Amino acid sequence: MKETSPHLLEEFDQELAIAPVSKGTRFANYLVDNICFQVLYYLVYDLWQPPRQTTAWSDRLLTDLAVSFTLYFVYYLFFESVLKGRTPGKLVTGTVALKDNGGALTFNDVLKRSLYRLIPIEPLSIFWGEVWHDSFTNTIVTRKIK
Repeated sequence: MKETSPHLLEEFDQELAIAPVSKGTRFANYLVDNICFQVLYYLVYDLWQPPRQTTAWSDRLLTDLAVSFTLYFVYYLFFESVLKGRTPGKLVTGTVALKDNGGALTFNDVLKRSLYRLIPIEPLSIFWGEVWHDSFTNTIVTRKIK
């Protein structure tokens, strides 16, 4: 009888090396998701709202901001929850958000990621290192493994 070599079993003990995608890929995700979000915003807010009464521009601005932030939060919460770490942008680029240890995102992870995206300067965090909604939640965007 042939003995099993310990070297053959070592591959099962090794963790999968997960590499973050490039800043260019992250920008492509951001661009596609923002185009999709703008379409959603137009459909939900501009088409379904009642005709505006003559009100002060500051009142309209506050309403627009509140609706925009709420829809933005719901957009990411919905897609990353339902599509298991993916958004339309990530579908286009073949990427996925995972925990930094390679595990799937939990609803709590998605909730936190979506909340951090509401920080107004958060998209600029890519220029200072790691994107905040990744670093603060211990997640990573990587290529989708087939």
